[in-house]
Amino acid sequence: MAIREVGWPRILVGAIIGACGKLIGIRGLFYRITGDRVRGGIDGPCSYTIAPYNQCVVLTPENPKQVAEDLSTALGGCSVAIVDANDLGVNILAQACPEYSNGLLARLLKDNPLGQGAEQTPIGIIAGCPGQLCKQRFWRNFASRFGKLR
Repeated sequence: MAIREVGWPRILVGAIIGACGKLIGIRGLFYRITGDRVRGGIDGPCSYTIAPYNQCVVLTPENPKQVAEDLSTALGGCSVAIVDANDLGVNILAQACPEYSNGLLARLLKDNPLGQGAEQTPIGIIAGCPGQLCKQRFWRNFASRFGKLR
């Protein structure tokens, strides 16, 4: 899948430079060379993931920045981040939330609060959104689209 995402030349260069980097104690060069489409863009199958994702590869959105912005607009201007968080770490793929830096988001999600298995939580909400503006926008937009809940 990585070759399909970024091409074999980039994977080959990344592998060579990554191997050389490891020889001198520098880690992560492979992913720096191959980029986010490889680093956080491919979730492979693993036994502890819920079906059917335990038997298939899942790719991130083609344009995560656009997806984050579209979701933010649909939610009335609330902040949105597209992340790949797992037991190995956190990769912020894109965000539409100016009040949070990538570093802060990574620290907030470091313990992978959405889980990795049967939790089935593809969407999370970070409570304590700066100010009430985000919450007000969300509920106003929600009410205008779906009406009052009975």
